Amino acid sequence: FETLNGVFIALKLVPIPSKPSRDMPGRNSRVWIFVPKYCNFSAKQGFCDIFHTSENTFFVTRSKYGTFADEKSNTMIMEQIINTFEYSVAPENIDYQGQATVPSICGSIINAIGQNIRKEGCGIDVMRKAGRSWVLLRSAFEIDDRPSLYDNYNVKVWPVKGKGLTYNRCVKLTDAEGEEIGRGTTEWCVIDIHTRKPIFPELGLTDVDIPIPCKSPRRIIDFLPDFIKHKEVGYSECDFNGHLNNTHYIEMFYNLLPESVLSSGLFTRIDINFRREVHRGDDVSFGIRKASDEEYLFMAKTGDATLCHASLQAL
Repeated sequence: FETLNGVFIALKLVPIPSKPSRDMPGRNSRVWIFVPKYCNFSAKQGFCDIFHTSENTFFVTRSKYGTFADEKSNTMIMEQIINTFEYSVAPENIDYQGQATVPSICGSIINAIGQNIRKEGCGIDVMRKAGRSWVLLRSAFEIDDRPSLYDNYNVKVWPVKGKGLTYNRCVKLTDAEGEEIGRGTTEWCVIDIHTRKPIFPELGLTDVDIPIPCKSPRRIIDFLPDFIKHKEVGYSECDFNGHLNNTHYIEMFYNLLPESVLSSGLFTRIDINFRREVHRGDDVSFGIRKASDEEYLFMAKTGDATLCHASLQAL
């Protein structure tokens, strides 16, 4: 039968392993497989690639996009996707020091999370067809070291259970040698693209047994900036939802920071709260405030409505 994100297929297990496991479904027991709509899958491939991983849970090894559940336990678990995505520092992504900018690294993180969500069967293409969309609510990133021009670095992504409306995705950054250079956690929700309101969709997403790599994003309240600048949202700054892309807020923040902060290498954690959407042609006012020697705050507004808060801290 068909669902929002894919198709469930009932299969019967006929082969019996040479050393049967008490957790293995019996001969001719039924198993359900979930296949995302975009995934290329054949019944023969799925049948040949079934193997036992944990109690009542089965996966397709070659396609890596399937999830099985034992009919007896009536349990359905979506595949717990963990993926690593490789990026290279291009000339347009470096600063005057020859290192990748924080906004470009954060852009790679968001890109990797989006790819991982798509492999879970809930990418923006699938969601849009169903009248749904992902929206980033809060994020926290800690970047210990920034790679240099043409360096390769990796972003590992995995899901962690959220609370209420939220779905969490965590990341860990490593350099080409495998040394950890950063980490982060993000909180997302799903909205109805017509009403623009959050919803509780039955996505069947689960988390994996890897803890959150850093503290959750902190909540930041309104404040009075030390100064205010203005800009109009342009065409190239808008994302698939038609509003200002979240990475542009980070660029706006970093463009206001003093040279002493940018060159120190001490300010490594950035927390961001996204409060409201803003669209192409809208006027945005934004500014920063030095909260202490170890923290700078950022705020963006349109009129009296707050769009985004952010904090950059020295750890």
